[in-house]
Amino acid sequence: AANPQARVKLEEFDEYLLLIVRTIAFCETTEDPYDLETANIALFLGKNYLVTVHGADTNPVDSTVELMRRKPEIAAHGPARLMHVIVDQAVDAYFPIIDKLDEFMDSLEERIFSRFDQAALREVFAVKRLVLSLRRHLAPERDALSSLTNRPNSLMTPENQIYYRDIYDHMLRI
Repeated sequence: AANPQARVKLEEFDEYLLLIVRTIAFCETTEDPYDLETANIALFLGKNYLVTVHGADTNPVDSTVELMRRKPEIAAHGPARLMHVIVDQAVDAYFPIIDKLDEFMDSLEERIFSRFDQAALREVFAVKRLVLSLRRHLAPERDALSSLTNRPNSLMTPENQIYYRDIYDHMLRI
């Protein structure tokens, strides 16, 4: 959990689950419009607790804290549902990336077919790298969420697994 380069995974132990998910956003500190920034969130789910290990600027955790301030009843549903909220926010962060990718593609198509230049060709390859990077990040998360939603365990009731299936469906759509 302390390793920021740890791979996305789900591991089951006797008393807890460890789920590592990766958040993603466009990097604001570089000139490259296709540069992605990622951060891991490690979630330790026990029978009556949820512990997260993450960097200081982890939007899904911050968003969940804000949501709980507005709706404190979320905590009453237990730690598995609280983990669901955090993971859902992390996965939902992919949608703006996909929307921006659509904008990049539309802009490139227009440039290529109206006035082709070498810069457009370089950008095609940059977008291709972005897509490959997204796929590299998405595949392990999809596998971890599949296990979480379909494999029975003592910490994840079938009632809670339904909520994680929704996140898994989002991953498939992305």
